[in-house]
Amino acid sequence: MPPEEEVQAQSCDFAYTVVPLTLLICQIFSELFSKSVSFLHLNIQSIVPKLDLIEAEYDEFDILAFTESWLNNNNTDESIKLLNYHSPFRRDRGPQKTGGGVVVYVKNNLVAHRRQEIEMDNLESVWLELKLHGKKVLFGTFYIPPNCEQDIWVKLENSLDMALNDNHVDYIMITGDFNDNQINCANSKIKPLLTQFSLNQLIDEPTHFTEQSSSLLDLFITNNVNAVTYCGVGPPLLEQLRYHCPIIGLLNFPKTCHKSFKRKIWLYDRGDYTKYRNILSGNNWNSVTDSDNIEDMTANITHIILDAADKCIPNKIITVRKDQPPWLTNEIKKKIRKKNRIHKTAKRRDNSKRLE
Repeated sequence: MPPEEEVQAQSCDFAYTVVPLTLLICQIFSELFSKSVSFLHLNIQSIVPKLDLIEAEYDEFDILAFTESWLNNNNTDESIKLLNYHSPFRRDRGPQKTGGGVVVYVKNNLVAHRRQEIEMDNLESVWLELKLHGKKVLFGTFYIPPNCEQDIWVKLENSLDMALNDNHVDYIMITGDFNDNQINCANSKIKPLLTQFSLNQLIDEPTHFTEQSSSLLDLFITNNVNAVTYCGVGPPLLEQLRYHCPIIGLLNFPKTCHKSFKRKIWLYDRGDYTKYRNILSGNNWNSVTDSDNIEDMTANITHIILDAADKCIPNKIITVRKDQPPWLTNEIKKKIRKKNRIHKTAKRRDNSKRLE
């Protein structure tokens, strides 16, 4: 959350060893992860400058839910699209407002559609209906700002009521940053709603850290705990003084097999780096960094660097097959095909010299 929206939290000493999340998953439950539908939620605090990092760290997850996306009308769906995911499902705070927002990505091999009729006005949320192994799942992502008015919690109650009264849905799953500390929850706003709707909140350790405190703000809620195989807190995406940790989880549904996926690669050996340097040196960097908001500066700098790279370094989208070892490149496959052609020709001509 932004510094001006800081939530007072219970002081506590927690330490995380920062390792790549995909590596952590491989170490803990790689086989289960490879076979189960997985999700991740993270308060991303501006998604645009972190898209490349998200693709590198989180591309194995089937559902990616981000709060505090900080998007507006200037950010097209195409500009924030992730490879191998549907176009983003998003709810921006508004064209004249800053901060906040929700954006959700779902893998191409999953069936998902938006349920806007159960989303409330002025409530930052995205409801999706997923079809998982013949079951219908309502997956909601919410961002509740700190110190918000009571009417936001009333809207959340109404949204939950509509979702839970949908008789065509088998499971309800809800995640997001609720800014309602569940470690020190004497005055919790969401706890009465959990009781009212017979819902279970599964996260039991801190998700948000400052220099002197920790708090449990990011939650995962369901109406049926049997639909969830694992749910917990992962390491932060970036090392910062104040940060959120992601919620990660495995659902009790088999992963849909997909034999291939798309990946963008850069052909660095063919880049025109003189042109690249000229473009970058020609930018007015003073205007780019003329901002009091570090996130805006980061987003602007990242955009300029990547835009220049697109113009100067060839790149392409390749298809990666899951059952293909990483060393089996296109060049090696060409040589294998050439070898096979020579072998067939030699056999047809019965020429022992061509077989040597």
